[in-house]
Amino acid sequence: MKYTWFFLGIFSLFLVQACHISVNNKENKDQENNYTEANTPESSTTTETEVTPEGEDKEGNVRELPKFNSLLHNISGNIVWKQGEKQRVEIQAVPEVIEQITTEVKEGGLLYIGYRDPNYQLNDNKLYIFITTPEIKAIRLSGSGNLQSKNRWNVDNLSLAISGSGNIDISLKADKLMAQISGSGNINLKGKSDDCEIGVNGAGQLAGYKFKVDNCRAKLSGSGSCALYVKDQLSVAITGSGSMTYKGSPNVSKLIEGSGSLTKQN
Repeated sequence: MKYTWFFLGIFSLFLVQACHISVNNKENKDQENNYTEANTPESSTTTETEVTPEGEDKEGNVRELPKFNSLLHNISGNIVWKQGEKQRVEIQAVPEVIEQITTEVKEGGLLYIGYRDPNYQLNDNKLYIFITTPEIKAIRLSGSGNLQSKNRWNVDNLSLAISGSGNIDISLKADKLMAQISGSGNINLKGKSDDCEIGVNGAGQLAGYKFKVDNCRAKLSGSGSCALYVKDQLSVAITGSGSMTYKGSPNVSKLIEGSGSLTKQN
């Protein structure tokens, strides 16, 4: 009889341990499932990819191109240009936009950026093109694109041109700057230059109180405006209702035809 009770006791002990192990396994399984659910990315239902000025490379974003030092940008969107040692061109946009962007280096080191389909329309402004080059010589925006400098450029001669409603916002140190605005575009300048030539045709604006130049020649035709800081020599020709304001104490020569004006700012 005592053996019967002994074996019943052993059996009960094993039964309790088995139940305890089963409960622990279930708890561990539940914890594991909870961890998996908490750390599994949710499936995205968003149809639009967010585009930001910085991000990891996506397939097709980085373009390997021959050497260039000038730009013709024929579309809308935003360009951020950095002067650096290694050339690089990266595009940030939704895939269907990236497929439409063509980048071609033409004779003379001119990078052309446009659409593969000439009738394509960008529905929003979520297109960023990041450019890095050691040398920068000329920039032309045709359309409604925007361009800004990532850092201060050190250049010998730089030519800027806007035809349309584009915007250029750059900081630079140059020996000579040539800037031309045709239409309603805007150029915002910071830095300094030994010499500059400015042309504003139409309703464009050039803002350069933070851009100090030694000598400047400016020609305005239409209703545009120009503002600069000039140290030594300033020559101004205005036809129409354009206006020029300047800071500094240069020697001034002027020719005004129409209702245009030249004003010194303190």
